Amino acid sequence: MNYNIYHYGCQNFNDTGYGCSYRNMQTLISSIGIEPPLITTLLKYFFTNYRHYIDNNQTRRLWIEPCDISIYMKDIHKIDGKNILYMVSDRDIEMMSRGNIIDYIQNNSIYVREQFNTLFDLLSQHFTKYDQRNAIPIIIDDGVYSYCLIGIDSQNIRLCDPHKFNTDDAIYSKQLDFLKEKFWMIYIPTY
Repeated sequence: MNYNIYHYGCQNFNDTGYGCSYRNMQTLISSIGIEPPLITTLLKYFFTNYRHYIDNNQTRRLWIEPCDISIYMKDIHKIDGKNILYMVSDRDIEMMSRGNIIDYIQNNSIYVREQFNTLFDLLSQHFTKYDQRNAIPIIIDDGVYSYCLIGIDSQNIRLCDPHKFNTDDAIYSKQLDFLKEKFWMIYIPTY
Protein backbone atom coordinates (compact mmCIF):
# COMPACT_ATOMS: atom_id res chain seq x y z
CA MET A 1 0.00 0.00 0.00
CA ASN A 2 1.28 3.41 -0.92
CA TYR A 3 -0.70 5.35 1.65
CA ASN A 4 -1.01 5.76 5.38
CA ILE A 5 -3.47 3.85 7.53
CA TYR A 6 -5.36 5.79 10.21
CA HIS A 7 -6.97 4.18 13.25
CA TYR A 8 -8.14 4.94 16.77
CA GLY A 9 -5.62 6.94 18.76
CA CYS A 10 -3.62 8.27 15.81
CA GLN A 11 -2.15 11.75 16.14
CA ASN A 12 -2.35 11.44 19.95
CA PHE A 13 -6.13 11.88 19.87
CA ASN A 14 -8.47 9.45 21.64
CA ASP A 15 -11.41 8.89 19.31
CA THR A 16 -12.35 5.43 20.57
CA GLY A 17 -16.02 4.68 20.01
CA TYR A 18 -16.79 7.41 17.49
CA GLY A 19 -13.82 8.12 15.23
CA CYS A 20 -13.89 5.17 12.83
CA SER A 21 -15.48 7.03 9.90
CA TYR A 22 -13.15 9.98 10.38
CA ARG A 23 -10.14 7.64 10.40
CA ASN A 24 -11.42 5.96 7.24
CA MET A 25 -11.72 9.37 5.65
CA GLN A 26 -8.10 10.11 6.57
CA THR A 27 -7.00 6.79 5.03
CA LEU A 28 -9.03 7.54 1.90
CA ILE A 29 -7.54 11.02 1.56
CA SER A 30 -4.05 9.61 2.04
CA SER A 31 -4.70 7.06 -0.73
CA ILE A 32 -5.22 9.84 -3.26
CA GLY A 33 -1.90 11.43 -2.38
CA ILE A 34 -3.16 14.29 -0.24
CA GLU A 35 -2.01 14.92 3.32
CA PRO A 36 -5.12 14.24 5.43
CA PRO A 37 -6.28 16.87 7.90
CA LEU A 38 -6.13 16.19 11.61
CA ILE A 39 -9.16 14.42 13.02
CA THR A 40 -10.04 17.59 14.95
CA THR A 41 -10.28 19.46 11.63
CA LEU A 42 -12.62 16.80 10.27
CA LEU A 43 -14.72 16.84 13.44
CA LYS A 44 -15.02 20.62 13.22
CA TYR A 45 -16.14 20.39 9.58
CA PHE A 46 -19.17 18.33 10.65
CA PHE A 47 -19.72 19.66 14.17
CA THR A 48 -18.41 23.10 15.09
CA ASN A 49 -19.16 22.27 18.74
CA TYR A 50 -17.61 18.77 18.65
CA ARG A 51 -15.63 19.46 21.82
CA HIS A 52 -18.91 19.86 23.77
CA TYR A 53 -19.97 16.33 22.81
CA ILE A 54 -16.60 14.90 23.81
CA ASP A 55 -16.52 16.75 27.13
CA ASN A 56 -20.06 15.61 27.97
CA ASN A 57 -19.60 11.96 26.98
CA GLN A 58 -22.01 12.30 24.05
CA THR A 59 -19.61 11.10 21.39
CA ARG A 60 -22.23 8.95 19.65
CA ARG A 61 -23.66 12.24 18.37
CA LEU A 62 -20.40 12.70 16.45
CA TRP A 63 -20.97 9.59 14.33
CA ILE A 64 -21.01 10.18 10.61
CA GLU A 65 -21.90 7.84 7.77
CA PRO A 66 -20.52 7.25 4.27
CA CYS A 67 -23.01 9.76 2.81
CA ASP A 68 -21.40 12.43 5.02
CA ILE A 69 -17.94 11.41 3.84
CA SER A 70 -19.19 11.74 0.27
CA ILE A 71 -20.31 15.32 0.94
CA TYR A 72 -16.95 16.20 2.50
CA MET A 73 -14.96 14.64 -0.36
CA LYS A 74 -17.03 16.54 -2.96
CA ASP A 75 -16.95 19.82 -1.04
CA ILE A 76 -13.29 19.88 -0.03
CA HIS A 77 -11.51 17.68 -2.59
CA LYS A 78 -13.91 17.85 -5.57
CA ILE A 79 -14.08 14.05 -5.66
CA ASP A 80 -17.34 12.48 -6.75
CA GLY A 81 -18.60 9.17 -5.54
CA LYS A 82 -21.49 6.80 -5.41
CA ASN A 83 -23.47 6.16 -2.23
CA ILE A 84 -25.11 2.76 -1.97
CA LEU A 85 -27.32 0.94 0.51
CA TYR A 86 -27.11 -2.82 0.68
CA MET A 87 -30.06 -4.25 2.58
CA VAL A 88 -30.67 -7.83 3.67
CA SER A 89 -33.79 -7.08 5.74
CA ASP A 90 -36.58 -4.50 5.75
CA ARG A 91 -35.47 -3.49 9.25
CA ASP A 92 -31.97 -2.55 8.07
CA ILE A 93 -33.07 1.03 7.49
CA GLU A 94 -33.11 1.45 11.28
CA MET A 95 -29.29 1.24 11.23
CA MET A 96 -29.05 4.61 9.47
CA SER A 97 -28.66 7.49 11.88
CA ARG A 98 -27.92 10.38 9.52
CA GLY A 99 -28.61 9.28 5.97
CA ASN A 100 -31.87 9.82 4.15
CA ILE A 101 -33.39 6.79 2.41
CA ILE A 102 -35.02 9.10 -0.14
CA ASP A 103 -31.58 10.08 -1.48
CA TYR A 104 -30.75 6.43 -2.12
CA ILE A 105 -34.13 5.77 -3.74
CA GLN A 106 -33.84 8.81 -6.03
CA ASN A 107 -30.35 7.75 -7.10
CA ASN A 108 -31.43 4.15 -7.68
CA SER A 109 -28.65 2.96 -5.40
CA ILE A 110 -30.29 0.40 -3.15
CA TYR A 111 -29.30 -3.23 -3.52
CA VAL A 112 -30.96 -6.15 -1.78
CA ARG A 113 -29.60 -9.62 -1.03
CA GLU A 114 -30.87 -10.99 -4.37
CA GLN A 115 -28.76 -8.34 -6.13
CA PHE A 116 -25.54 -9.08 -4.25
CA ASN A 117 -23.81 -10.37 -7.38
CA THR A 118 -24.50 -7.07 -9.12
CA LEU A 119 -23.13 -5.16 -6.13
CA PHE A 120 -20.13 -7.52 -6.00
CA ASP A 121 -19.41 -6.75 -9.68
CA LEU A 122 -19.61 -3.01 -8.99
CA LEU A 123 -17.17 -3.27 -6.07
CA SER A 124 -14.83 -5.54 -8.04
CA GLN A 125 -14.79 -3.12 -10.97
CA HIS A 126 -13.61 -0.37 -8.66
CA PHE A 127 -10.59 -2.43 -7.67
CA THR A 128 -9.81 -3.65 -11.20
CA LYS A 129 -9.93 -0.05 -12.41
CA TYR A 130 -6.75 0.49 -10.39
CA ASP A 131 -3.86 -1.76 -9.54
CA GLN A 132 -5.33 -3.73 -6.60
CA ARG A 133 -2.46 -2.64 -4.30
CA ASN A 134 -2.99 1.04 -5.09
CA ALA A 135 -6.77 1.17 -5.33
CA ILE A 136 -8.60 3.89 -3.51
CA PRO A 137 -10.49 2.34 -0.57
CA ILE A 138 -14.25 2.00 -0.51
CA ILE A 139 -15.87 2.95 2.79
CA ILE A 140 -18.42 0.53 4.20
CA ASP A 141 -20.47 1.07 7.35
CA ASP A 142 -23.02 -1.20 9.02
CA GLY A 143 -24.48 1.52 11.23
CA VAL A 144 -22.12 0.69 14.10
CA TYR A 145 -18.73 -0.08 12.58
CA SER A 146 -17.06 1.56 9.62
CA TYR A 147 -14.22 0.06 7.57
CA CYS A 148 -12.19 0.70 4.46
CA LEU A 149 -12.69 -2.06 1.92
CA ILE A 150 -9.29 -2.35 0.24
CA GLY A 151 -9.75 -5.49 -1.85
CA ILE A 152 -12.27 -8.11 -2.91
CA ASP A 153 -12.25 -11.44 -4.69
CA SER A 154 -14.74 -14.27 -5.14
CA GLN A 155 -14.18 -15.58 -1.61
CA ASN A 156 -12.69 -12.84 0.56
CA ILE A 157 -12.60 -9.15 1.26
CA ARG A 158 -9.64 -7.19 2.59
CA LEU A 159 -10.39 -4.60 5.23
CA CYS A 160 -8.58 -1.75 6.85
CA ASP A 161 -10.06 -1.57 10.34
CA PRO A 162 -9.82 1.82 12.09
CA HIS A 163 -11.02 0.27 15.38
CA LYS A 164 -7.54 -1.13 15.98
CA PHE A 165 -4.85 0.75 17.86
CA ASN A 166 -1.91 0.04 15.59
CA THR A 167 -1.35 -0.29 11.88
CA ASP A 168 -0.02 -3.85 12.08
CA ASP A 169 -3.40 -5.16 13.29
CA ALA A 170 -5.54 -2.94 11.08
CA ILE A 171 -5.36 -4.91 7.80
CA TYR A 172 -6.92 -8.34 7.53
CA SER A 173 -9.22 -10.50 5.41
CA LYS A 174 -12.71 -11.79 6.05
CA GLN A 175 -14.86 -14.19 4.08
CA LEU A 176 -17.11 -12.62 1.47
CA ASP A 177 -20.16 -13.53 3.60
CA PHE A 178 -19.11 -10.79 6.03
CA LEU A 179 -20.16 -8.36 3.30
CA LYS A 180 -22.99 -10.40 1.82
CA GLU A 181 -24.92 -11.16 5.02
CA LYS A 182 -25.09 -7.67 6.59
CA PHE A 183 -26.58 -4.26 5.97
CA TRP A 184 -24.07 -1.75 4.58
CA MET A 185 -23.93 1.90 3.69
CA ILE A 186 -21.23 2.19 1.04
CA TYR A 187 -19.26 5.09 -0.42
CA ILE A 188 -17.33 4.38 -3.62
CA PRO A 189 -15.12 7.35 -4.50
CA THR A 190 -14.52 8.05 -8.18
CA TYR A 191 -11.14 9.61 -8.64
